[in-house]
Amino acid sequence: MIAIDEWAWQRGRRYGTVIVDLERRVIADLLPDRETEAVAGWLRRHPGVEIVARDRAEVYGEAVRPGAPEAVHVLDRWHLLRNLGEALQEAVGSEHAVIRFVARTLGDERAAAHRTEQNHARPATAAERRRLARHAPRRTRHTEVLQLHGAGASVSGIARHLDLDRKTVRCWLRRDEPPNWAKPARPCLIDPYRAYLDQRWSEGCRNAAALARELDRLGARINPRVVRAWATARCRAGGDTLDAGGRGPARPWKPPGTRRIARLLRSDAGGIAGADGVFIARLRRTAPKLANAGDLAVRFARMLRGQSSEPVADWLAAARSSVLKRFAAGLQRDAAGIESAIALLWSTGPAEGEISRLKTIKRQMYGRAGFELLRQRVFNAV
Repeated sequence: MIAIDEWAWQRGRRYGTVIVDLERRVIADLLPDRETEAVAGWLRRHPGVEIVARDRAEVYGEAVRPGAPEAVHVLDRWHLLRNLGEALQEAVGSEHAVIRFVARTLGDERAAAHRTEQNHARPATAAERRRLARHAPRRTRHTEVLQLHGAGASVSGIARHLDLDRKTVRCWLRRDEPPNWAKPARPCLIDPYRAYLDQRWSEGCRNAAALARELDRLGARINPRVVRAWATARCRAGGDTLDAGGRGPARPWKPPGTRRIARLLRSDAGGIAGADGVFIARLRRTAPKLANAGDLAVRFARMLRGQSSEPVADWLAAARSSVLKRFAAGLQRDAAGIESAIALLWSTGPAEGEISRLKTIKRQMYGRAGFELLRQRVFNAV
């Protein structure tokens, strides 16, 4: 039982092969390259190999098939999950326009909600306090009407008890709060210039006196107090980008990147807290292809960890009609290796540990020694 993996002599340029005995957990041999013929030749010289744990690198698959035709291939689970994450990340990157739209929409909604919360939290003006004081008795009587109606009193009985007209009682019972009888907005001298003022406001001009002088130069004979009142109301309403930036949350929400979105799609949607949870739920509704890919990724992970009895062939068939079809096509060649990875406990973990030790020895020699000296030091470590 062996594990085969590559090690870097010069990263990105030159690689070798490490073969680890999984039962003894020691290096069986070290090869100076990762050529198919070299690995296959080593396997022919060492017959009797029953299990070969490897990653998805096709060079080793092509070497094991002729070198040890009877051996069982076991694909490493960690590498499979990593390749799955990379495939899902590639699918997320292909939907960048949808992701940007969802993120922008959610960001605007959160900014608007924050402005509304700030407006509600601000102290009431004198005019608002007077209006609330005038309406307080009416709200009290409205509450009494609802309480009497909830206790089973009739409309006529409520009207007699509270000295109200029956039409008023019926009207109030249909409302969550009493009508305030607000007067409709009347025409104002500033109405013809609202478009100009809105444009100047969006450009960043917040000085009411300066806006009044500009209107005066345009020929509008409007009292500066009217412009000041308009600017005050506009400021309280918020609603433009400059206000959102100046009055936004202390820690504004930042949309997750491609890698994090791929990870969140594989997570339980109900367990993602805060704005990220809302973002992923909305992204799943807006981009059903990504939602399907996330569900397939969850199924694949559960299958590899032995938490699901779904056959590998069924998962591959479902993935071939999704955005993970390229990943599924690559797995199709090693379907038997995936089934072995689920059924057996072997992996390339011991090989990864030996590669780390190999790197330490290689660095101790400052990269000046040749392969033969490195091989001797690996086998005869002090």
